[in-house]
Amino acid sequence: CIIIPFRDKPNDIFSQGKGRTQNLREWKQYMCTFLPKVGHSKSVVRIIEQTQDLPFNKGALFNIGAILEMDADCFIFHDVDHIPERTSNTYTCQDDPVHMVTRTSQFGYKVVHQGSVGGALSMKRSFFKKINGYSTMFWGWGGEDDNMRLRIGPHLHKLDATVGGDKALDHERVHGLDKTDLYNLHPSNDRASGTNTTIFTQMKETVERCNDLMFIHT
Repeated sequence: CIIIPFRDKPNDIFSQGKGRTQNLREWKQYMCTFLPKVGHSKSVVRIIEQTQDLPFNKGALFNIGAILEMDADCFIFHDVDHIPERTSNTYTCQDDPVHMVTRTSQFGYKVVHQGSVGGALSMKRSFFKKINGYSTMFWGWGGEDDNMRLRIGPHLHKLDATVGGDKALDHERVHGLDKTDLYNLHPSNDRASGTNTTIFTQMKETVERCNDLMFIHT
């Protein structure tokens, strides 16, 4: 199951929240073709959309997606603004978590720093449950991926740079978000919060199909 955290909120000054509806449209159109090419013609994509009232909480949204799809053996936690460019990236889980975006057009296809697990991260359900999922303490921009890197520890693997190349979809980016008061409140070493602190109310659910692929928007 691929899990995408989502919200399009142009006036959210604490996140990269503008242009995400267009990103999602492009992502679904592209992956509708890509996933069958790598052997996943019957995949489920769970899009978890946050309401507009509070700052964005990407970690909590990832947890919600996993909780709703707990029958799946493999989770891929995916940003809406990245798409894979190589079919050698087969979108599967290994015994240990795998960072799937080792190079991205966002940074000129330079190899992403070793501490990063952003963009796309595959993880077996058993490992996700073992580490209590993502921290829910990161509101607004950034930090939850770095915290996940700490939770994974020495078990992290990275795709070879010849395989894990992604294209970053265009959207307006806000610079300096890691210099805000909200960012400074992030507890970078948090290990206590996670699925055990993820509380949510499901407001809706719509299902869209592309051949045998299922896109569930929650």
